[in-house]
Amino acid sequence: MDNRACGKIPDMMTLEIQRLVAFIDQEANTKVEEIDAKAEEEFQLEKSRLVQNQRLKIMDFYAKKEKQLELSKKIQDSNLMHQARLQVLQSREQFIEKLLAEARERLFAATQHTDKYRTTLEGLITQVSFRPLPLPLSLRFYLATDWIAPSPFKPYGDYATIDFDEVQWYSDGDWLQGG
Repeated sequence: MDNRACGKIPDMMTLEIQRLVAFIDQEANTKVEEIDAKAEEEFQLEKSRLVQNQRLKIMDFYAKKEKQLELSKKIQDSNLMHQARLQVLQSREQFIEKLLAEARERLFAATQHTDKYRTTLEGLITQVSFRPLPLPLSLRFYLATDWIAPSPFKPYGDYATIDFDEVQWYSDGDWLQGG
């Protein structure tokens, strides 16, 4: 064999080895790109899944907060309505107490004028005598008017629907002072 021929063989082998190395490098680079692409795709999917989960958690958190705010607003509105009702009831109660106190004062003042008061009471009892009321009927009077009870008071006799003999009369000395 020729020296030249012997020198060509290593060059050919070197060239063949270089081609094989280039092919292997190209295949390795292709595989690396495929692995990178697959890893990037998996990363994007995982990132998307995590973002979606966090988005749902945030939306759920704010939905719960919104419901809590609505509930606390309803409770606050209810409390305000309750307080308003209580104020109305207290105002009514104060007004009624004022009216009752004024009525007591006026009635007590009326008892001081005996003739006028007697005429008024006789008129009221006359009105009661024409109403069908369930028996036993109790008439309450102030001590200053004990001239009425239990006298047989029959202003219109047979026309009255109440038999005053069946009426329970009682007196209350403190009635006008505080009932």
